[in-house]
Amino acid sequence: MKPFMKHIFFYSVILLLFAGCRKNETVALPDVLPFENKDISIVRVQTTNLPELISELHFSDALRGVASDYDGKIYLTEDGGVTWSVVFGELTPAFHVSQFLFQSKLVGYAIGKADGTLIGGTILKTVDGGAEWRVYYNIPGTTTFERLAMDPITNKLFLLVSDYTAASSKQCYVISSSDGALNWSSPLSYLPRTY
Repeated sequence: MKPFMKHIFFYSVILLLFAGCRKNETVALPDVLPFENKDISIVRVQTTNLPELISELHFSDALRGVASDYDGKIYLTEDGGVTWSVVFGELTPAFHVSQFLFQSKLVGYAIGKADGTLIGGTILKTVDGGAEWRVYYNIPGTTTFERLAMDPITNKLFLLVSDYTAASSKQCYVISSSDGALNWSSPLSYLPRTY
């Protein structure tokens, strides 16, 4: 490249870099975001009595929702997130919910694990929309529940389980329940070990 062309190229790059920068420029956000419609919109809520660090959150409608923190507590709101109350926190501070899954507005599950303890994988269940939770299923020891899924037609539940049988390895498998997490199948499939 000739020296003259090098200078033009250099100044063009500099001009492009600074052409879009304006001091104190504000970007106007659109009135409606792409996913918003008459049923879905973003509303800023000033929340009280909810910890800053939340591990999971689920709303069944615009007013009723549940949240969990890293201290093993589950919170309920019935006013769209303005106020929250603790509705569960009985296991241990090390226990935390890793997922909420609701079959309906009333029936829901929370799966979790307790890091560094022998509580193992635990499923909590609610039948009143999250106001009360109880331990419904547990595999103690080194087992953890990773994800819970539901077939929307049959309501059959599928649970991804990790069993840490050795310090350096993990065996993963899938089990299923057709009776609302009361009884579980033998492993349906085994997944490759991950390290």
